[in-house]
Amino acid sequence: MSLLEPKDFQAMRRMLSAAGAAEQALRDSEARLRAVLDGADDGLVLLASVRDQHGKIADFKYVYCNRASTEIAGYDRTGKFLLQCHPALKPVGIFDLYVEAVETNKPLAMELGYRHLGIDKTFRIRATPFNQGLVIWYSDISELAALRAKAAAHVAT
Repeated sequence: MSLLEPKDFQAMRRMLSAAGAAEQALRDSEARLRAVLDGADDGLVLLASVRDQHGKIADFKYVYCNRASTEIAGYDRTGKFLLQCHPALKPVGIFDLYVEAVETNKPLAMELGYRHLGIDKTFRIRATPFNQGLVIWYSDISELAALRAKAAAHVAT
């Protein structure tokens, strides 16, 4: 049986110190990223795919919601399911577009008039596949949409 020598303790101390410094650097990096994301005026959510017994995407689960997305929705959806929070996305085909984006690994961009659950806004949505889920950025472009409609009505007359 061999005993540890002082140099072994010094090596372990250096390793533990380096691991502690790496953990602190990771915490600092996460805090900076969260500050940037929560400081954004646009909504941002991270969705994880929820698959059925056949491997098909049956829903998405909110993994992260930034401050703006929580303000737009009126509550924090973290841990909830997309179709539980926004059931109207399925019958109008948006859910299927999200599934297609994940399965083809191709980003999706669209404008959507959302008139459900007390929300009456038009959003510009960018959905990017990430780790078998989606990162979705969305901006409220309701004023721009109203100006476009007004301009279109003026041209039509």
